[in-house]
Amino acid sequence: LEVDSSSFTDNECTSGTGGAIMALLVDEPTEMNIRGSLFEGNIAAVDGGALYVMDFGATVDGSAFYDNQAANGGAIYMEDWLGIEGAQGVQNSLFQGNQASGTAGALLLITVNHGLVVGTSFVANSAPWASAMSSYCNGSLIIGNSAFTYNSGSEALAAWEEVDCTMMELSYTGF
Repeated sequence: LEVDSSSFTDNECTSGTGGAIMALLVDEPTEMNIRGSLFEGNIAAVDGGALYVMDFGATVDGSAFYDNQAANGGAIYMEDWLGIEGAQGVQNSLFQGNQASGTAGALLLITVNHGLVVGTSFVANSAPWASAMSSYCNGSLIIGNSAFTYNSGSEALAAWEEVDCTMMELSYTGF
């Protein structure tokens, strides 16, 4: 699945997941690539205000997420329990003004393999727990050359990482 230079604005899923896009694995493991796209003002009642991805090898590159809302993963909820090959995550993107009523104002990343967040800015996102990003992984998590600024919540955590990761690397990242 390829999404390139597209815009998703003011979409709403009133009873489920993925305000703009919901992608679920049906048969064979596959990849999902989102490049140069805009997600703004999307709402999901449950997970992934803009984007909900389940069991895909998903990457988001050079995209912007503004003012999206969900219970968990205000902008993106990515989950991979099948161990899809390669890293799953976000690079060279912007998350701004996204909100979650539960966990992860911008990005909730769950993977049994490898998670990656590189060259990405998290600005003014909010959630009671993990105001910008939350991750749970059994493999490795790399957060590099990224910035977390003005994110807020009752726990006011800019990033939270579950202890089951075999390796977590933070490099050139500011909080």
